[in-house]
Amino acid sequence: MKTEKEIIKELKEKWDINPFNFWIPLSGENEEYTCYFHDDEFDQNFGFEKLNKIYNELKSGKIFEFTYPKETKIIDELKVSEFNGNDTFYVDENVDFVIYHTHERTIAIAGDELIKRVKSKWLGYEKFINPWTRDNSIDIEFELEKRIPIWNSISEFYLDTELQDSDYESITNTFLNSDLHISELKEIDLYEVFPVLKGNLISVAGEWNGFDEKWLNESCTKAYLKRKNSFFRWKTKLYNRFLYSMRKDHWTEIENRIKTHYNTV
Repeated sequence: MKTEKEIIKELKEKWDINPFNFWIPLSGENEEYTCYFHDDEFDQNFGFEKLNKIYNELKSGKIFEFTYPKETKIIDELKVSEFNGNDTFYVDENVDFVIYHTHERTIAIAGDELIKRVKSKWLGYEKFINPWTRDNSIDIEFELEKRIPIWNSISEFYLDTELQDSDYESITNTFLNSDLHISELKEIDLYEVFPVLKGNLISVAGEWNGFDEKWLNESCTKAYLKRKNSFFRWKTKLYNRFLYSMRKDHWTEIENRIKTHYNTV
């Protein structure tokens, strides 16, 4: 039987998992042959018992159970049920199949054959798969399209160059045309632009000539889709606590210009 160290090493190499840290959807993005669900939706519409049965049919050898913060057990069968209070990974001895149950009441699954079997036995799984990337209350495509000029304008706050009056005027007009309140624009900066561009604020040789728009929009889209993730929000606010001062003057300038606009209308 493999040792704990061997399993941990293979988890990192195969699935980019540290079993004593976070994984999707709390941290990182979906890779090939991975998916996740709200655990209550999963149990109600598919069932933990079915998942256990499929997993136990596919697994090889024993199952390693890694529980946060740092506890390891070796068990014979998977018996996932209601969340027990601790983030837990379950992985078979060949590291082909992984289950990750979290305090955010999500359950993530890794392994091509495991996912195929779940999907084949669950009619309508599409309504529940990868829930943090779906938003039924709005038209996502419309929302993202509306954000593109906002992302591009905010990105100028992160350039390693001094903005001119014409730059501020252009940014202000973009913000005014968006019909969003200043607080909403700051939220977009914090959770959609800052996670993507914060590195340029502290880079010795930061970008000064403008960011590639295609890359920027794709990256901000990914951040937008994670914006409701509580771990993502906590981590982002933590970094922002130290780096907001580097773009605070830009926001002050924009706020003053917006106030002036409305006072003269």
